[in-house]
Amino acid sequence: MIRSEISVKETGEKKTVNGFECSRYIVTWLVETENIETKERSKTTMTNDLWNTPETKEIRTLQKEEMEYSKAYMKKLGLEMSPEDSRKLGMTAVAACSRG
Repeated sequence: MIRSEISVKETGEKKTVNGFECSRYIVTWLVETENIETKERSKTTMTNDLWNTPETKEIRTLQKEEMEYSKAYMKKLGLEMSPEDSRKLGMTAVAACSRG
């Protein structure tokens, strides 16, 4: 790896998403690599367009509810793990997708 750079640009745009006041950010990650043998270089760029809201008391309450649901869901599947391990493995997203 030759270079790894992450930049965050606040666009100044604001809008309400699902009842939450959000601000728009563009996150860009540039990775440049070099093949050790051939010296060939390549660049990869990943861009995320994000609408973020501050972590309020309401958000923390919703996060707690989601974690409780995920824990119960994982237990039903026979995959008991700590909430932290579940979060690290992205299992909260799996449980959230299964709710439909």
